[in-house]
Amino acid sequence: MQKMSSALLIATILVVVLLGACKSVGEACRNSIECALVGYCDNSNSGIPPYSNTCTSYSGEGGECREAFHCWGKDLYCDSRLGQGVPPFTNTCTALSYEGEPCVTADHCIENASLYCDSRLGRGVPPFTDTCTALSYEGEPCVTVSHCATGFDLFCDSQPGGGISPYTNTCRARGRVGALCANSRHCESGLYCDSSREGAPPFTDICAARGRSGQTCIDDDHCVSDLFCDSRQGGAIPFTDVCTPRLASGYACTRNQQCLSLNCVPFESVQGVTTERVCE
Repeated sequence: MQKMSSALLIATILVVVLLGACKSVGEACRNSIECALVGYCDNSNSGIPPYSNTCTSYSGEGGECREAFHCWGKDLYCDSRLGQGVPPFTNTCTALSYEGEPCVTADHCIENASLYCDSRLGRGVPPFTDTCTALSYEGEPCVTVSHCATGFDLFCDSQPGGGISPYTNTCRARGRVGALCANSRHCESGLYCDSSREGAPPFTDICAARGRSGQTCIDDDHCVSDLFCDSRQGGAIPFTDVCTPRLASGYACTRNQQCLSLNCVPFESVQGVTTERVCE
């Protein structure tokens, strides 16, 4: 919420007092500095020419607003969905919601409370249809990974379908080497989901360590950072390629991932004829 900090507000008031530019509520203004002692400069009201703005006091909970800085108080935002203000205001300063209370976006949920705005529950009161909901831990329901608690290396698993309607997914810990997976997002950092091995349904693949230089691979995701999967060399079946250091500037290439710069560009000869691609 874009509110003036206490230090900035005090400094602004001192400047206004020293300059003798203090204005009262209802007086014409050019900017909010002139109104610092009473509120802000509202450009929606009718002032006296050449000014068309008026000093207006900040609103508390339930008061009128157009932007968040029009609200003065802890944990308030300018709610554009209630529409209870008087023209030219159509919004209302509203307190942030706690778990189980209505919301439209996550910004409407109390900060630092591990909440998100759940659009699937629909338990709010119109015009709200969503509810502030606590993040899920391992084994609890989710719709996307953003619904899973942070700091626990979880992903939202759409495979088991073990959640409670309207949820069909479950927060699950990312797998270590040898754990079953469906894609690399299901594996711990530094691992990939190896589709060349056989697991048990609904997963058929296994988390594996990324290869170092000279080890076999299928694509670039199977190699550690700064290596690419080089199809010009032959490995052992089912792998036929080898992890190889990325190429320096000027080396011939066919795709961006082969280059340290991650940029494989056309190379022009002296005659201006493109003969090959090289790493930039």
